[in-house]
Amino acid sequence: MQSYVIPEINSPEPVSSNEVLLVANGDLRQSANRVCWPAQASLEQMLTEAFLEEGINLRRAHPYDPELKHGFIYSQRMGMSVFEHIHPEAPIVVAEAVWQYSAHLMAGLQSHRGPILTVANWSGQWPGGHVESEWQSAQSRSALHDAVEQGLQGSVVQARSSRVDPE
Repeated sequence: MQSYVIPEINSPEPVSSNEVLLVANGDLRQSANRVCWPAQASLEQMLTEAFLEEGINLRRAHPYDPELKHGFIYSQRMGMSVFEHIHPEAPIVVAEAVWQYSAHLMAGLQSHRGPILTVANWSGQWPGGHVESEWQSAQSRSALHDAVEQGLQGSVVQARSSRVDPE
C-alpha cells in the first residue's frame, strides 16, 4: 500500500525592517518586454538610489532573466509564483516605467496585506501609454519621502506626479 506524503508548506521569511521588495509587471509579448527593459532598468536604478538615501534597501522580488533579456513578470502564473515567495506583510513597490497591464500581479496584490507603493514613470514613448508623466528627481524624492514616512506604515499608497516641462 502506498502512503500519501503530505506536502510541506513553506512560508516566506519576513523582510528586514529596512527592506522593501520591488515587483515589475510586464507584457505577454517577450519582444515588447525586451524593447521596454532599458526604461524599466533605469527607473529601478533611480528608485534604488532614492530608497538608499532614506536608509532602505530596495530588492527585486523576482530576478532579471538573461535568456529573455528582461526582468518583467510576464504571465499570471509567473506573478502567482513570485508572490508565493513574498511574505504577505512585506512592503512592496510596484514599479512601472512602461505601460503594462496589471493582470500578472493582480492575484498576488489582491491578497497582499502589507503596504504597497505604486510608482509609475511613463514617458509616453510606449504604445498604450495614455498617461504621460515625467518624474523629476526632486519630485520623486519628495513622493518617496512622503511614502516612506507615511505610506509604508499604512496600507496602500499611490505616488503620482504631474508632467513637468524641462527647464
